[in-house]
Amino acid sequence: YYARITHLWVKALALLPTDALSERSIVALNIGITQWFAGKLDKAKAALEEAERTGRGSANMSAWIAALVFQGRILAAQGRPQDAADLCHRIVEQGGQASMAGLAHYDLARLLYEWNRLDAAVDHAQKGIALNLQRGSPEFQVGGYGVLALIKQAQGDSLAAQEALDKTAQLLGEADISPPTRLYNLVIRLLVALAKGDLEAASRIAAQAPPPQEAGSFPDLLFLMSAQALLFLALDQRDKAAGLIAHLHG
Repeated sequence: YYARITHLWVKALALLPTDALSERSIVALNIGITQWFAGKLDKAKAALEEAERTGRGSANMSAWIAALVFQGRILAAQGRPQDAADLCHRIVEQGGQASMAGLAHYDLARLLYEWNRLDAAVDHAQKGIALNLQRGSPEFQVGGYGVLALIKQAQGDSLAAQEALDKTAQLLGEADISPPTRLYNLVIRLLVALAKGDLEAASRIAAQAPPPQEAGSFPDLLFLMSAQALLFLALDQRDKAAGLIAHLHG
């Protein structure tokens, strides 16, 4: 699927004049994001760098900010979290009130969460949510409230975590939210339940997950299976956890 989509975008890019920088930035961005979803990080990086260059050259702010956001995600996936965080800081400084800058706040919040810098993580999650509330993007709001729920639970504030999850449930019920964002929200709810120590709830949530072949993109699959492995470990089902991890490495 991703190979076919990439092929079409590459053909579209070849048809565009070299001086059509804004249009080329949009197409290059789509190539980069598609390659990211396919798990082909080197090819994604090259396309995203081109999207950033042409986006800046044409003042297409949305394109170059989005390109930087996904470059940051590639850095994190490559085991370079500090470089990813530095890039996120640069995006939020340069991005101003752009809704895509909200995604950089979310990504930075996730990194700070991993480093147990929870107050700073909450601050960035809330800033990202505020940006996307202004821009009216329910899709991005779901992601932001999910990150906030995870961090609030890590702070021991189960009430605030549930309030954030309730916000996501409301948005999921009212707006046309994409399947990847719905899956992301499901994994967040699973992780929050695990953080609470509620293995029964976590198991119920995990049972709602699609099979691996239907998870969609490679990042979605990685996020889902990592959470499922944590659940199996919590249930003392180590063989199942090891099987999932072996599948990911395979």
